[in-house]
Amino acid sequence: MKKVLILTDSVSPPLNAPRMRNLYNNLCKKDYGWQPFLIADFADNAQIYTLFEKPENVYQLKISSSKNVIIWLFQFFVNLFFKPTERKMLKKALQLSENRHFDLILCSVSNIFPMYAAAKLSEKLNIPLVFDFRDINEQWAQQEFNTHSFNFLGLGKPANKIYGKLIVFQRNRLINSAVHITTVSRWHTDFFQKFGKKVSLIYNGFDQTEFFPQVIKNHKFTIVYAGRLSASRVENLHTFFKTLNSMINSRQIDAEKIEIQWYIPENEYVAIDTMTEKYALKHCNRHCAVVANNEIANVLNSSSILLILTSKTSKGVLTTKFFEYAGVEKPVLCIMSDEGELERTIYETNAGLSARNQREIRDFIMAQYQIWQNQGYTQAPVNKEVKARFSRQQQAKQFVDIFNKIVKQ
Repeated sequence: MKKVLILTDSVSPPLNAPRMRNLYNNLCKKDYGWQPFLIADFADNAQIYTLFEKPENVYQLKISSSKNVIIWLFQFFVNLFFKPTERKMLKKALQLSENRHFDLILCSVSNIFPMYAAAKLSEKLNIPLVFDFRDINEQWAQQEFNTHSFNFLGLGKPANKIYGKLIVFQRNRLINSAVHITTVSRWHTDFFQKFGKKVSLIYNGFDQTEFFPQVIKNHKFTIVYAGRLSASRVENLHTFFKTLNSMINSRQIDAEKIEIQWYIPENEYVAIDTMTEKYALKHCNRHCAVVANNEIANVLNSSSILLILTSKTSKGVLTTKFFEYAGVEKPVLCIMSDEGELERTIYETNAGLSARNQREIRDFIMAQYQIWQNQGYTQAPVNKEVKARFSRQQQAKQFVDIFNKIVKQ
């Protein structure tokens, strides 16, 4: 039985990398010939026993983050330049390697952490390393998802530009340590080809044992959004709210029968409240707490429309959420269309609409509202054959094929 050591960031809510959690569990459940070990960030050590098969091979790396601005800033720069957290991960990995032989290291990355630890471990143990890139700095318009970290200092975009250049520089140097790269979209695959490494596309998928369609009737027409809000996504929400406001005013839909649920970080509620008040939709608003992993599918199956926010300026954004939405076969409304890979995948799976204008949004909502009125729930006519290609089980097979080819070399 060959052994793979997986290094990654958070694998538990609210900062969640289900890609590696599901890979670990699939390797445990089926005899692929690979025994996984995992080191990751956990807010609570007890999550190891609720999220994982064979929890004895999962190890916690608790990453502390202070709410004090000065301490947070100090921790941020120390980690950026001196890597104490990654050195802690490296130490734990070396301890694990003392009484077992690892055949391969898989490092799953959002931006850069924990590439340093993985590269150093590969060098010290002389074993092959695969980098799995989920998100990179270049995919976001003006790197907008990093900007919020500096807003409280009044620095915002200038600080983010410098930070972006630093992590790209560090990432590009560390890539040389890998023998193979896996990533999540065609755009990412094309991007990483320039580094002269073998690159494989493995889509973010869904666990078909958790995310499958169930008929759950709801007394309200429920639109659900889960995720974070960037500047471009907030801008697109204006179009969405404007459309809903118009439909309510023209009595196409009943304001008392609609609910919009927001599963977002608490610090982003202000933006939502401001906009819903502007469009007279505050009564439809519902702030929702982060739910446990085993409750997510129930939330999705109870919805009428699942909302995705994106734009043409973001590249290669094929989130896990979309595949889970397709898994439960609920109508997906993407605002606005990326006019690219996400739109093609939505139509290939027949999961919903990638909207390009306000009329398309209105027509889609109206059609789903009428279905909900008639039967108390909605369902998308998802192409099951296409959907099956994106299952986590299929994803695990793709990773195993790559592992076997590398180890045989």
